[in-house]
Amino acid sequence: MKYKLVLDETIIGDFPTDTIEIYTSLGGPDCGVNFDIGKEYLVYGIEGTNNEKTFTVEGKSLWTTNCLRTKLYIKSEV
Repeated sequence: MKYKLVLDETIIGDFPTDTIEIYTSLGGPDCGVNFDIGKEYLVYGIEGTNNEKTFTVEGKSLWTTNCLRTKLYIKSEV
């Protein structure tokens, strides 16, 4: 799956725009993240490859899984 996300804040990394593409699996046992429109997430993303497949475009996209701790953003947990 490919999602477009609007960044509110970047903790690590440098992006030339506030909108990035993020790739993930479909969910379930493959650890994919199902992003819901209108909700905020804390995203741990990685540039490069996942399972020997190149998904990302340097500086414009990342990949993630829920195994990387990507989850809904809950202010009280930060």
